[in-house]
Amino acid sequence: MERSSRSARRLILTAFAAWLGFAGFVVPGLIALAYRGSAPEFLNRLISGQSTISLTDYLRSWWTLSAWITVALLAAGGLFRASPWLLAKLPPRDTSMSSADLLKAGLWCGLLAGYLEALGVH
Repeated sequence: MERSSRSARRLILTAFAAWLGFAGFVVPGLIALAYRGSAPEFLNRLISGQSTISLTDYLRSWWTLSAWITVALLAAGGLFRASPWLLAKLPPRDTSMSSADLLKAGLWCGLLAGYLEALGVH
């Protein structure tokens, strides 16, 4: 049991580190390439309005979105880690929604909130 727990923890930390690398280095580089029109065509089509929107604004939107995603991932990870303790403290409930379903719903809400924030919807 301890060995699988360590393996799962290592996998989660590796995936989180990969996300940070992707969000911090890969995507900003792709945004800059697409802004200049040097990226693959499907990425170039995602960015339009270079005359009215600066590269800094595109990058700022990405940083906002990626920060929200990171916070949602950390929150989901924290809830997942604390779920046995949380479930012991909660009163019994009459619903068929599992704790995993609640975590998924919270993650999606966090991702949606970050996306809306990046779009400037308040």
